[in-house]
Amino acid sequence: MITPKESKVEILKYLEVELLKITPSSKITGYIKNINDVYEKRAILKKCRWDFDSFYYLLSIFVDTVAKGLRFRKKVDCFKVVRFAIKHNFVGCQFPEKILDKLFYLFSEFIQIVPPANDDVVSWLSVALKDQVLNDDIVSWLIEHASDDETILNRLLRYPTYNKLIEKWATQSVESDLIEGRESELYGILIKNKIPDILKYKNSEHLAWGIYYSKTDIDTKERLLLDIAGKSNYRSVCEISYRLNLPNVTRQLIERIKR
Repeated sequence: MITPKESKVEILKYLEVELLKITPSSKITGYIKNINDVYEKRAILKKCRWDFDSFYYLLSIFVDTVAKGLRFRKKVDCFKVVRFAIKHNFVGCQFPEKILDKLFYLFSEFIQIVPPANDDVVSWLSVALKDQVLNDDIVSWLIEHASDDETILNRLLRYPTYNKLIEKWATQSVESDLIEGRESELYGILIKNKIPDILKYKNSEHLAWGIYYSKTDIDTKERLLLDIAGKSNYRSVCEISYRLNLPNVTRQLIERIKR
């Protein structure tokens, strides 16, 4: 029985919202039409169990707002919806290319605003692209703009897989001031089954951490660490051995130092 306090219309409205939260793709196009809707209904949108199709629609609203030069109503609050969606629904997954295109468009637009429109927004979009395999056009853009912002540099240095464009960029950047303080991460891009000639006479501690950051398997990392371990980098080698659970490296380093 419907109580006097709740009309049939109110109950149905409540149930429609509950259904939206569970399956947003079935209701989202009617629930939000523009960025003002996103802001006004952000509390409900943060609770949605987003799938790729509904999330793509949500991002399309953000992209449309930026492309048309429209003003955001409380930009940070709007983007928190995107942040919540990723955090609670997409951790560890590879986005389809159509979603990556939207995320990258937003990232590239906001990071080029000087000063940044909202550091938080840029940071959240950068995190959204983290660990994602990107197409060559996006990677090329990151390389072209690597010196513009540390956030862009991070996406290159921490790229999740081997990429020939990034390897070429890393090779060209070995002697560059761009990577000062980030040498180990850059070296990690270039280290595979062996330490390349271009790195053989580099700082031994940077090389040790380069091995740590490299995408080689654990056995290769152990072998390479043993190749370079010595008095000049023993502290770093021990720390890396601890992190990677490689006691044999530390044992052999002890024997090496004793000689």
